[in-house]
Amino acid sequence: MQFDTSKYLRCLKTKNLGKNIIYLNQTSSTNDEVWNHLKNNNHIVVVTENQKKGRGRRNSNWLSLREKSLTFSLGIQLNKSNSSLIPLISSIAIYNAINDICKINIGIKWPNDILCNDKKIAGILIESKLKKSKMIFNIGIGVNVNWDKNDIISSNLPNISSISLEIEEKIMREIILSNFMLQMENLLLANNEEIIHQWLARCMHINKNIKFHYNNEIIHGLFMGIDSNGFAKIESKNNKQIFSSGVIEL
Repeated sequence: MQFDTSKYLRCLKTKNLGKNIIYLNQTSSTNDEVWNHLKNNNHIVVVTENQKKGRGRRNSNWLSLREKSLTFSLGIQLNKSNSSLIPLISSIAIYNAINDICKINIGIKWPNDILCNDKKIAGILIESKLKKSKMIFNIGIGVNVNWDKNDIISSNLPNISSISLEIEEKIMREIILSNFMLQMENLLLANNEEIIHQWLARCMHINKNIKFHYNNEIIHGLFMGIDSNGFAKIESKNNKQIFSSGVIEL
């Protein structure tokens, strides 16, 4: 069933965030649409059924399926002082949005992938620009909502799943998006210490051995958590290091 913006707006419980929405049947990228339409608005949400050139992290492609994926981008302008932990805030918000509705076994993989039973069900790509005293964030999110087994097989992607496969029922995408906006609005009011605490409570690999891909190097080590900037703390061969980017393999 096509995404219903009127149903989404009826479900929306925010004071402001998420009310300025654009629905597109098809686009190359919702992130690109945000840059084209944000302009003088303090925020904008772009949702599409068919994203032709979805981008993932590290130049990968993000696959979305018509009427089965939740594919959207949130563009938002924030003061620089409260914008440093947007990657963590975004991942907590989509975690909460899914978990509150579905109660499934999900966790966050640093920095902001959402996994269910060790299989990816949602990903986030964040772009940003500095405009005078404000940071503009373009938060692109894809959620595998109502994919079935055949969709997973035909995607030819390793270690992925969907919400409906995990709970064995279909979910309204409008409810997930409206709940995400409420979670974001609340989290943007939280202090950094609370954000760090919430993220750590939802991370699935705290104090676990991981394989960490950094540039062309592979590091085997213990994931010890994150610092006040959200950077990964990894101990390898009794050497503690901090990384602002990279890919964790569990």
